[in-house]
Amino acid sequence: MSLYTGFLTFIAQWINNIQFLASACFGFVVNFFNIQSYYKPIPYSAKNAIIITGCSSGIGFETSFQLAYKGFMVIAVVRKREHADILNNVHQNICPILCDVQFNEQINTMFTNVSELLRSKGANLVALIHNAGSVDFSPMECTKDDSTQEIFDTMIKGPYYLSKKFMPMLRSSGGRIVIVGSILGFSGIPLDKSMAKGSMEMMADCLRRELRPHRVSVSLVQPGRYYKLVYKIGAIKSRIWGKMFQKESQTIDETDENLRRIYSKQIESFTRLFRIMNFNAIHPMAVTRCIEHAVTSSYPMTRYLVGLDACIFYVLDFLPARFLDSLISFINIF
Repeated sequence: MSLYTGFLTFIAQWINNIQFLASACFGFVVNFFNIQSYYKPIPYSAKNAIIITGCSSGIGFETSFQLAYKGFMVIAVVRKREHADILNNVHQNICPILCDVQFNEQINTMFTNVSELLRSKGANLVALIHNAGSVDFSPMECTKDDSTQEIFDTMIKGPYYLSKKFMPMLRSSGGRIVIVGSILGFSGIPLDKSMAKGSMEMMADCLRRELRPHRVSVSLVQPGRYYKLVYKIGAIKSRIWGKMFQKESQTIDETDENLRRIYSKQIESFTRLFRIMNFNAIHPMAVTRCIEHAVTSSYPMTRYLVGLDACIFYVLDFLPARFLDSLISFINIF
């Protein structure tokens, strides 16, 4: 790692620390003046259950372990039996459950199983963490319809129906909803993933306002990534990047020759970019820390930006659209 990259990584870590420092200072002020919190804190207890989707790797896996280690009962949602078997051996507080959130019938079955599990354990559902995702960075004309459908079903329809199904439990416990979005929610590239992440951002805003009278907190966590030609970049460590490379290779092989010629430069640019991201991946703990704060704190933040690049692009999003388009083209992302 170069001195320049190390310095920027140090800055990114301190930006995250500043978020928590600001939260701690706010908490000190309200406690000093005896101001009552609008949301009640969620204590670490095996009687407090948390549902986390997308727990096979990366953010979901790390968050499941950390919250279980600190005392919560964690209902870890995965799609494959082998991933459930792995989670069974990670911690005694983790209860894996099979469900593909794309499908309503599986969500209904999951709801029945979770209700029975909570009843048998004498536990209450205190948080729902939407982390499951799908990925495809192909241009629109090259993207398969079933791939687009999978992205929208997993990242929009799934969280919507899960939230709707478990809302009575969360309302009763004064619980939390945490939506793991992305910098893609406001960066505008690539199309399918950004559309889905942007919808998740809007879902977080709408749910937060809708559920505030019921004292159910909704937070949005947006991990970032670092961009080529600015400095060396990083992404959250996860098997999803391997899936992305596989999908990109398949897309290139199966794309019409004319489309391949038109979009080849962009596809190769994206593939090269995300290979660098995978090589320089940062640890999911950075995101887990934000999720834990959103779940347990009396003063959860509405938005958590994770990483220097997330903060930069959040600010850049306020620039004139044409100027930002030119900037993105200049740094050869698209």
